[in-house]
Amino acid sequence: MKFNLTDSDDIYMHDTPNRRAFGRSYRALSHGCVRLEKPLELGELLLGPRWRGRLTESITSNRATRTLMLERTMPVYLLYWTAWADENGTIHFRDDLYGHDRRLLTLLEKARAPMARPPAPRANGAS
Repeated sequence: MKFNLTDSDDIYMHDTPNRRAFGRSYRALSHGCVRLEKPLELGELLLGPRWRGRLTESITSNRATRTLMLERTMPVYLLYWTAWADENGTIHFRDDLYGHDRRLLTLLEKARAPMARPPAPRANGAS
């Protein structure tokens, strides 16, 4: 199952036959795609109530490639996290595959750098 997105980077979301991939800590095995752990649930949610409980049956009974259009546009926001806390408060870290952390740190350091102070105002009558 593949979810095409309308974007300029040809990013799409898809299922994977390799369920073990979700148990790995290193999962950067492809470019331009996002693997989904529960694609059928997402598909049913996006397609609406008339597909709930029917999508799996529809896919397994007919293996032909087909395109299903959503009734309304749905925004997709992809967040890139290299550190996060799970529900137990355990902190997790992952490699920064795209170098975003370094760029963000550089921008934060620039914003934090002391700025030149404006000259102190002159006292009345001073020349």
